[in-house]
Parts: sequence; structure tokens; C-alpha cells
Amino acid sequence: HGIEVDKAKKQQKAHEVALEVKKYYYGVLLAREMKGVLSELQDYMTAGKKKVRELIEHEVPSGDEMDLYKIDAYAGAVNKFMEEALKGERLALAALKARMGLGANVEIDVATERLTMDNDPDADIETFIERARLQRPEFKQLKEGLAARTALVDAAKANYYPDLFLAGVLSWAYADKRDRIDNPYISDRFQHAYGGLALGMKWHLDFGIIGAKVAAEQAQLNRLQSTNSYAETFIPLQIRKAWLEMKEAEKVVTITKDAFTSAKKWGAAALANFDFGIGNPKDVFEAVEVYGKMKADHYQAIYNYKIAKANLEYAIGEQPPAPN
Repeated sequence: HGIEVDKAKKQQKAHEVALEVKKYYYGVLLAREMKGVLSELQDYMTAGKKKVRELIEHEVPSGDEMDLYKIDAYAGAVNKFMEEALKGERLALAALKARMGLGANVEIDVATERLTMDNDPDADIETFIERARLQRPEFKQLKEGLAARTALVDAAKANYYPDLFLAGVLSWAYADKRDRIDNPYISDRFQHAYGGLALGMKWHLDFGIIGAKVAAEQAQLNRLQSTNSYAETFIPLQIRKAWLEMKEAEKVVTITKDAFTSAKKWGAAALANFDFGIGNPKDVFEAVEVYGKMKADHYQAIYNYKIAKANLEYAIGEQPPAPN
């Protein structure tokens, strides 16, 4: 049972490493998606600044130098966030290499190019809880540990009772053309037949010491039983939390996608009105700002979904993928 506990501990550690690697992996993807969003906003700022300058040069009434200052202010904020995204990507990639045991000089890249949603089959919480009971390493550790501790308690209690033993001997020898000696005081090694049985008992009478050992083993068993009760409560709660976070992120992904799509249409309409000289550049700035925020929130929601899914897989004891 102790061997099985150690095997389960090794499996648990593998699951923990896999969870950390997933977090860093998706962290790299999130940083790159944020770079894409910010690069798109930078293009909007560049195009907007060019358009305002053209309006000013042609002395169009809607052209205002103040709009140039606003664009520069927005562009400065976007450039700041771009630097943060670049730093986040480098840190996530360095953390990923470190967790994989690779040197700082080793060049690696992630296989997935985009942060996208998975088409996962839907399952209820109870299904995940039952799967956890079957494959979670902690449950296996507790099961085998309880069996081992119960056996140790029984072994300690056995010292209250005597050890009984039965011993026996049987000897027979025959030699041809040799007289048999019937004298009980003379032993003939070459021609005889005899046997016997003996019943024995060994008993330790130090019951105080035995009782202390039994109490110590029982305390360890009680501690493990308490841990088992905690696991029976905590692991289902952990599964429920990860499942709810995954469902929440799934809904937010849809909400933010609709939001940034609408903001993009809003920006296109505001820009068209601005081109015709009937729109307010403020509408364009607001539309671009909402578009950038909602698209960034969209990828953040996908990242949250991936992390919640990774936490759920860890909570149910899902086996990490085997290397190719």
C-alpha cells in the first residue's frame, strides 16, 4: 500500500507540472493576441492622424488640430500597453522554458498560433466529480494510505496477544544388515525412527508500551481519515469552482465578441460620417476605444476559459497528454 501511495504522489506531481505549463503556454498566446489588438489600434491611430491632417490641409471645417492632440494621446496609451504586452510575452516564454527545465539560451516557440475556443462536449458537474473519484491521484493516495494505516493499527494491537507456535521433529534412518538397538540410552544414527511435538507461547507483558504504540498508530489513522473527509468535501468544491469559471468565461467570450463586432461597425459608420464632414471625430475615438477594449476582453475571456478548463482537468485528475 505504501508503494501505491508513492506512485500516486508521483502522478500528482506530474499533474501539477502539466497545469503550470498550460498556464504559461496560454499566457504566451494571450500576450501575442494582445499585441495583435494593439497593433490594429496603432494602425487606426496612424490612419486617423493622416485623415485629420488632410482635412486641415484642405481647410475642411471638420478638421481640427485638437483632434491631432487627442490621437497622439490615444496613441501614447496604446504604445504603453504594447510595451507591457511585449514584456508579458517575454516573461511568459521565459517562465515556460524554466518550467520545462530548459536553459535561458534555448530558443523555443509554441505550436498554436491563435488563442481560440475549444469544441468541448458538455458534461454536468456530477459526471466530473465521479471521474475525479476514479482517477484523482489524491483519492488513490488516501485509499492506499488508509489501508496501510489500518494494517499498522492491527499489527500494533496484535502485540496485546501472545504468539503461539507449534514445533515438531521426525527422524527415520535405516541401514541394511544392522541390528536394531532397543536401549533408550543409546542413539543409533543409522537405524531409528522417532518423532515429537511441542506447543510454545511467547507473550510480551509490557501492555503500557504496547498501548502507547497502538495509540500512536491510531492517531495517524485518524489524521488520515480526517484528510479523507476534507478531500471528499474540498475536491468536489474545487471541481465546481473550475466548472463555473469555465462556463462564465464561455459566456463572456460570446458577449465580448458581439460587443467588439458592433463597435467595429460603429467605428466604420462614424468614420464614414467623418469623411463626409458630417460626423464628430469624438464618435470615431470612442468607437475605436470600445472596439479595442472589447476585443482585448474577448481574448482575455478565452484565456480565462483555457485556464478554467486546465484547472478542471487537474481537479478531476485528467492524465496529462503524452509527449509526441
